[in-house]
Amino acid sequence: MLKTVGFLEPAFLWALTFLCVVLLVHLLKRPRTLHLAFSTLRFFDESAIVSNRSRRLRRLLLLIVRLLLVTLLVLLFARPFFKNDPLRVISGPQYEVFVWIDRTPSMEYRENGLPIGERARLLVDSLAMKRSAAGMFFYDHDQQEFVGLEEMHDFSFSIRHAPGTAPLQQACERAVRSSKRPAFMMVSDFQTSTTAALEDVMSSEAVKKVPVIGIPLTPKKPWDAAVMRASATSDREAVITARLITSGRRGFSGSCFATIGTIRMPPAPCTLAADIDTTVTMIAHRAGGAGWGSVALQGEDPLAFDNISHFVVGRGEGFSVLIVGDEAENYPIAAALKASEGERWGAIAAYAPEAVTSGTCDSADVIIVNGYHNVARPLELLQNYRGSKKQAFIVTAGSGDTAPHAEAHLLHRLSIDAVPKKTDPPLNVRLPDTISGLWRGFPSMRVAEARVYAYADGLKGTPLLLLTNNKPLAVGTSDAFGRPWIVAATPLGITSANNLCETGFYVPFIDRLVRSACSALDGRSEVWIAGAAIKNPWYGSRVPAQLLGADNAPVLQLQQQPSFVVGSPGVYTVVPPGGAPYLQVVAPDTLESRLDYRLPAAGRWTVVSPRELLASMEGRGRAIGWLVPWLMLGVLLFGELLLRQGKRR
Repeated sequence: MLKTVGFLEPAFLWALTFLCVVLLVHLLKRPRTLHLAFSTLRFFDESAIVSNRSRRLRRLLLLIVRLLLVTLLVLLFARPFFKNDPLRVISGPQYEVFVWIDRTPSMEYRENGLPIGERARLLVDSLAMKRSAAGMFFYDHDQQEFVGLEEMHDFSFSIRHAPGTAPLQQACERAVRSSKRPAFMMVSDFQTSTTAALEDVMSSEAVKKVPVIGIPLTPKKPWDAAVMRASATSDREAVITARLITSGRRGFSGSCFATIGTIRMPPAPCTLAADIDTTVTMIAHRAGGAGWGSVALQGEDPLAFDNISHFVVGRGEGFSVLIVGDEAENYPIAAALKASEGERWGAIAAYAPEAVTSGTCDSADVIIVNGYHNVARPLELLQNYRGSKKQAFIVTAGSGDTAPHAEAHLLHRLSIDAVPKKTDPPLNVRLPDTISGLWRGFPSMRVAEARVYAYADGLKGTPLLLLTNNKPLAVGTSDAFGRPWIVAATPLGITSANNLCETGFYVPFIDRLVRSACSALDGRSEVWIAGAAIKNPWYGSRVPAQLLGADNAPVLQLQQQPSFVVGSPGVYTVVPPGGAPYLQVVAPDTLESRLDYRLPAAGRWTVVSPRELLASMEGRGRAIGWLVPWLMLGVLLFGELLLRQGKRR
């Protein structure tokens, strides 16, 4: 018991030496014994002997009560607390509290007219007033460090940051090293992706023994309307399409309007039922050949950041994908693409190798060659074919039971000499990061459920995905024509070489792999996400690339930074070094629109409501069960009074 109890003011424990004074006074004030000689005791009543015994017992009880009174008073001044109670620990001034406040877009959800982010700010202000600000530090998302309240640059929620980034983990580890008694407090609405990322950060070896308090600001009855994936044709009469969705138990009532260039079309009434997913189409005249625009919703919506979707005219209809190989083995690839984000992809076609023609290849933006058996035709086409547009290719180096010389012949054209290997026990999949556009949103860098039994060793190129032995599972490279290629070290469909298509990792894995191939087309990605880290394709270039906003105002200069962040959605102009400028869409983070919440797992985490936290800061930190010690004190005082009066009688 004593190991679990601490004291906020341990210096007062020296007052327990006063117990010796009480004991000494009690012994010195013992009544003197008067000796009288009697000839006989037969005339004494037996009650006299009993009365004497009762006085001795009363005096002993009085001593015990007084000692307990002194002990209790000293303990009240020493302010005990349970060491294993994070709320008590945070209330103690000798502990340093490190506060992380969620700044993802879902924190803009308005409940009772007030954004969740504003509620978080008010909560932090209250904490700073009720507790010594010198013992509290707050994570500054701009500096990527825990700082004092007066050092924070900005407390707004305009910049979007992914919660599970490496900088947060590094800042937490530095905080633990710099503090003797740290405790962490996480204030968030706890969307599932955020919760998983925070659990991953807090499970690191350096911080896993530190108590963590989660303060949930989750909406009680969340609902939302959003615009997804707007696009427009490049005709003079542009056909604008957009996907509208609602989630939660409420629908949307308001208006929908489109803007193309500087021309805003008249708003049209828009009523959407709850949990609906629909596509709207509008016709607009492209005045002056405008090359960009947007579709927006206007009306009551508690989460408004996703009520607009921008587009570049003639782009965004979706990339077409051609899958070459055994159809029975490859059908999971097509199913995964359709199950991920179907609006991202245009036509998805699967062909047997003997049915592939140059016309078939010419119609696709991305060509996937996986598990091929009759390789002559696709190899000849892929090695020598050069279509009318730039295309991307995905090929597997380990194709299961097929002859290794065929795939080796193809890979040799890419300057890759792969060696087939089998592994026992199987290897797991490991992501290189969880912040880049390719792997953003994954809760952990290691995928324990994915097992690889056979792979090709010796892939050369930029690693996109790794095995747990640090060998590349997928690399990016290019051929003699400058076309982007992704080479996977293991088959992508149904195979005995791995269990990928049997796991929950498979759908996002295929989606991100094909998306990476698309991002290499024309040197740009399809869509950038506002607030998310974007890999800089011009990193280390001699001449910087320019990112221009409205009215060609400079926003960023991209050259020496490995990644960058664009804070606000919209359409930007990218001026690459030595290339022609082009328009780039920066979209809001629609992962934040899912309204999918999960509190952290029980264990080291203590989840309390803001009201409980403030109540703890106001009163509960003074002592263990502040009411019980005072009741005990009253009982002891009353007992001391009764015993003292009984002694006098």
